[in-house]
Amino acid sequence: MDIHSPHPASGRHGSGRVDPPHSSRPAVAGGAGWVRGAPSSRAVVPRSVAKGEPARDDPRCTVRARRRGVRVILAAGLALLAAACSQPEVPIDRFYRLAVPPPTPRFDRPPLAGTPEVPRFFADGLAGGRPIAYVDREDGALLEYRYHHWNDPPPILIRDQLIDYLRAANAATRVVVPELRVQLDHVLVGRLIRFEHVRSAPEKAVVVLEIGIRRADSADLVHLATYRAEAPFAGGIDAVPAAMSRALSEVFARFLADLAKA
Repeated sequence: MDIHSPHPASGRHGSGRVDPPHSSRPAVAGGAGWVRGAPSSRAVVPRSVAKGEPARDDPRCTVRARRRGVRVILAAGLALLAAACSQPEVPIDRFYRLAVPPPTPRFDRPPLAGTPEVPRFFADGLAGGRPIAYVDREDGALLEYRYHHWNDPPPILIRDQLIDYLRAANAATRVVVPELRVQLDHVLVGRLIRFEHVRSAPEKAVVVLEIGIRRADSADLVHLATYRAEAPFAGGIDAVPAAMSRALSEVFARFLADLAKA
């Protein structure tokens, strides 16, 4: 090219070298052999490897994952164990007896001559079950306590208490149970209608008992009546047995009074 050309080349000042014209070939960066705009020949290195961490397919990575899984399982097991140990104590079953006070005074002469037999009483519905029955109010639903029970079914408990009461009162010559299989003069039959704890204020024990007496030889009815008694109390479920015993004592006393008139 003529150095006197009106369009001088853009070379370095003071040198006679002329820059070659622009080429369509990509330029070389820094002389390192890497062509800008061309695909790189270097492999892509994962960031974790660049930081010195093992790759995912490295056996060390598998071991670490297993260790983390074991830690998670152990932590979950310890949490469950701690939760189980913190549970409230399960309530225990409690069983109660009846203790009807003895009668006062005693009969000088038995109002019921001969030997009456007292078989197991009948019972209506929940009144015959061992779980103690209760209602939240007089006209409420009849329910049962889950952990509070009578020592025996109420028909047996009340029958046994009545036998002891009649013997202590000298109400008959002898008072026996069916298992003795002796010669009888009368049969005393009972039906338990209500035997429950009313929890509405004031708390009370309610007993409704039907008692009948028939002759053993002719089945003639000598006496039949229904007795109801209530015994107010305070103290919750633990005071129910004593209140029931007082209510039964009132029922037995009224029965003896009727027996003396029969």
